[in-house]
Amino acid sequence: IFKEGGVAGFWMGTSTTVLRAVVLGATKLATYDEAKVRLKNSFGMSGLPLQTAAGALAGFAYVCTSAPVDFTRTRLMTARQMAQQTGVAVEYKGPVDVFMKTVRTEGPRALYKGFLPQWMRATPYSVIQFLAWEQMAKAFNVSTVD
Repeated sequence: IFKEGGVAGFWMGTSTTVLRAVVLGATKLATYDEAKVRLKNSFGMSGLPLQTAAGALAGFAYVCTSAPVDFTRTRLMTARQMAQQTGVAVEYKGPVDVFMKTVRTEGPRALYKGFLPQWMRATPYSVIQFLAWEQMAKAFNVSTVD
């Protein structure tokens, strides 16, 4: 890595990774709280069923918002390796270039390639994460959105 990109090479791809983390976290947390309120008010849900359903919705929402960033990050990070293997020059200048070229040549749906496996991983993870959060909040007497 150092030979190819110097010290900066160790941070290659971090901008898209940080962007993904921000988008994912903001979407997941906001969706979970909002889903709890709406599910309780609309369907009278409470307790474990409410927390499970809200966690599942949060998982779906965060995949919807983070999938394009994930796709862009993966394309950008594998571009150099693909160029070395195929002998074709790296075709991307940065994350925005990846995004724009993909939408222009493959259409916006291409940004959601791999959506189903991401969703299948995200949903149980979000449910477990929020169930654990609710139990920890209860144990430490921290109020959560009801």
